[in-house]
Amino acid sequence: MRAGDIAESTVMELFKVNDYDCPVCRAVNDASIAWLSSVLADLLHNFESREKLLQGGLCQTHRGKIVSLARSTSDIGGLPVAMLLEEMLERQLKALENSGKRRFFRKNNKTHSKTCYLCSFEKETEMRYIIALQSAFRKAEFRRAYEETSRIICIDHSVMILGRLTATEWFKEIQKKKYRFMLTQLGHYISKHDYRNKEPFGEEALFWKIATKLTGEIETKG
Repeated sequence: MRAGDIAESTVMELFKVNDYDCPVCRAVNDASIAWLSSVLADLLHNFESREKLLQGGLCQTHRGKIVSLARSTSDIGGLPVAMLLEEMLERQLKALENSGKRRFFRKNNKTHSKTCYLCSFEKETEMRYIIALQSAFRKAEFRRAYEETSRIICIDHSVMILGRLTATEWFKEIQKKKYRFMLTQLGHYISKHDYRNKEPFGEEALFWKIATKLTGEIETKG
């Protein structure tokens, strides 16, 4: 699927959910879980997909995702995960036998080397949605839909979209509005911890968790 293959109706659906999640993060995670679930549900017959996982191994994030999926989905459980990891570990142990060879050492011990297939899958999916949003935001109906939704595009994806968007001033303004709302809620939550406060906690108590999802990894100055 190319980036342009994401239908406008799919983009619009991202804005219809009543939560504060980043629509791109949620779409990428949902796609990753769906792909992984389909592979594990019929592991023995999904030769090509299984091989992709086996060849690249699993990063720490996706090892955790597989465990969470196995625990939360009774249709999958631990058996296919055990079978996958058994074969993966056997291959990796054989690879370690070559660890004394200089060529192997140079190839497999790079600090930033990324071989996990799920990482590359999510990166490609992420870019499809970034380009789809860039295209959608050219139209007033999609800009209005994003303005009206409670969903907030996270900082990292905001940076990616701004790098491709022509309507940058509109996007900056709507992001400021959405993040000011979130900062206000965080302020309410913090202030209610004052021993003199008599007001009960409300929705603002959720926003420190929401902020952990939306905060990015960008360099800033004080």
